[in-house]
Amino acid sequence: MSSVMDKPFAITLDVGSSLANKTGSWRTARPVYLDRLPPCNNQCPAGENIQSWLNLAEEKQYEAAWRKIMEENPFPAIMGRVCYHSCEGACNRGRMDLPVGINSVERFLGDLALKHGWKVEPGKPTGMYHAESGQEDFLVLAGECLLLIAGVERRLRAWDFVHCPAGTEHVFVGTEGAPCVIFMTGARTAGKTIVYPRSELASAHAAGVETETDAPREAYAPFPAWTLGQPETWAALPWA
Repeated sequence: MSSVMDKPFAITLDVGSSLANKTGSWRTARPVYLDRLPPCNNQCPAGENIQSWLNLAEEKQYEAAWRKIMEENPFPAIMGRVCYHSCEGACNRGRMDLPVGINSVERFLGDLALKHGWKVEPGKPTGMYHAESGQEDFLVLAGECLLLIAGVERRLRAWDFVHCPAGTEHVFVGTEGAPCVIFMTGARTAGKTIVYPRSELASAHAAGVETETDAPREAYAPFPAWTLGQPETWAALPWA
């Protein structure tokens, strides 16, 4: 009898053989999903999300493509002329014929923005930079925003969670583009106190007071009274 069956079945098969069960090669490795940057993005010294704004430009959504560039590079018209565009050398399309003219598209979008006067509007804060005596929690549900917390700035994206212990100075500021949706919850106990400290960082984002105060009425005096209703960006919200 063949020596193949002289041993227990589990150890008779060598790598790549199927002498006993006739079902094909045994698996000796398993696939692993790797999330990697596209070659052009990885090569870009400015860290631009190139394939994202190229897709928008291909759909002739030129202003949206320009605004996407502006998230990482505020000078597309200039960079479209002086950048040595090493991204094109890494472009996979070059293996077939010619790489995508990334640099030319960036210059085109930058020039188009200058021609039409497109501007990046400053993000609007959710309130004024403050600290409360109660703890608060925040969960970003959609979009992106800036978190100003304890004198530093952090960019948040969907499903980022923030816990603010009592006394943590903070405020959220929207970024240019799609609106951001944040779920906020906090302790509202008797005797709760709040303070609006002076902060140069917050003032740079139109979210800070000129003089420290513990009176909400004083902190929000420069703003019109709140009214009920849908925001101007309601149509861009996920559920609209």
